Amino acid sequence: MASTGRPVELYHSPLEGESQKPSRMAKADAVGGQGSAPSQTTGQPIQGESGVLRLRQLQSAPAEVRVGLVFLWVLTVSAWLAPREPSEAARAQAVALQVLIVAGTPLLFGRLAGFSWDALFKLRPVPLYQAGLAILLGLCLVPWLEAAHYFQGQLGGDTAQMQQGVQSWLQGSHPAWILLTMALVPAVCEELLFRGFVLNQLLGLETRARAILVSAVLFGIFHRHLLLILPAFLAGILFAVMVQRSRSLVPAILAHFTVNAGAVALSNWQVADSVDWLVGKVPVPAAVLAASGIGLFVFGGLLRKRQGVRATDG
Repeated sequence: MASTGRPVELYHSPLEGESQKPSRMAKADAVGGQGSAPSQTTGQPIQGESGVLRLRQLQSAPAEVRVGLVFLWVLTVSAWLAPREPSEAARAQAVALQVLIVAGTPLLFGRLAGFSWDALFKLRPVPLYQAGLAILLGLCLVPWLEAAHYFQGQLGGDTAQMQQGVQSWLQGSHPAWILLTMALVPAVCEELLFRGFVLNQLLGLETRARAILVSAVLFGIFHRHLLLILPAFLAGILFAVMVQRSRSLVPAILAHFTVNAGAVALSNWQVADSVDWLVGKVPVPAAVLAASGIGLFVFGGLLRKRQGVRATDG
């Protein structure tokens, strides 16, 4: 992807203007008007408000520091507290981790640091046609994720055992509950973290292409299992591009949910038993990859073309 420098016109970063290096008092005033007032005699923050000012100063910390702190905390806590065996209680625990840690950490960090949630997370409604394109993009992504999974499995690893482990989490007697816990909640929470907080922070420092790649790499690492890193990396690239083109997190959430929901449906309805490439037994046919690749190109182009007339909107 060609880099055009800092993408202010498509994905406004809350860090814009940071290079002007305003004074400490100006920084305090700029962050929602809630900074600490300086003492008349010493020029230092009034006692009792210094803690708030220190949290506000996180806004001027390097983007790599903010991203690193949040990502390492989420990764460590998620790995430590993640349930090991599937059960209804374990799924409820997984939902709590997603909401409180994966989504809660960037939300809380952004609030304490004084960032605007709208600027960080871009939770803006989208037209119906963009929602439809997002779902189609999610469907077209599935064959490529399966191809990446198959390729990575050929390099080493017990893909059959991993497939069984994943399916045990996606199968259950209550499909609606499975869709909520294994498809919708992860889609929303992970997009808030990776295409909301992480991508936005990196766009304040990196070129567009590099920010997308770094956020996708972190998304792959977050999935921890070796055989899931490459598919998650590819999905992270597409989701980030969708956020860039739509200027909203909603299409990425819809595409992410579509991928997750497809996995739930295939696991419960056993459709994959008649399609070997959906379970990694054989490579994905070239015709399927070609058709889905054309779909990604066409639907992604439509997402960008229709939104282009509004690229200068605030």
